[in-house]
Amino acid sequence: MSGPTQRLGPRGVRRGAALTLVFAGVLATAAATGSLPRCNPKSEDLATRSVASTVDRDEVAAAAARAVADGKSGKEAAEEVVSRSGDRWGAVYDERQYEEFEQALDGSYTGVGLAAKRTADGQVEVARVQPGGPADRAGIEPGDRIRTVDGHRVGRRPVAEVVALLRGDRTEAAAGTTVV
Repeated sequence: MSGPTQRLGPRGVRRGAALTLVFAGVLATAAATGSLPRCNPKSEDLATRSVASTVDRDEVAAAAARAVADGKSGKEAAEEVVSRSGDRWGAVYDERQYEEFEQALDGSYTGVGLAAKRTADGQVEVARVQPGGPADRAGIEPGDRIRTVDGHRVGRRPVAEVVALLRGDRTEAAAGTTVV
């Protein structure tokens, strides 16, 4: 037999045994002190709670009532309550915004297949084109400038407004878009 052969000498066996004893000791200590988590996921010892449970519901209702009594609209009252809740991820959406948010979460999207951005000189430019989308099939490329959408001059409108114009209604496409 040629070639190197490995065999565990007494030193390797002692190291393995020592590591096994240390690990077993750590586990035994953790079990004895109650530091190990339970395997039952329905256990009430789990430290999980929803963000909503940290906010007092009566306090939120009182804040909403005060905001409405101060003459604020329903949306303004809701925005005030959300801003005071301490939840930095909380937001208030109108019906259209919420539908768009749900579509984004579901992975469905209505649009022409491009992303737009504001350039340094204030124009709206195509940043990215979705491969195979309507914009790609129309020959639009990143770097093209958007000048009009359905006959409406884009000018210096906010990019979000331009994107909303591009989306149009679900039943009609933004066929009158001028891109240079």
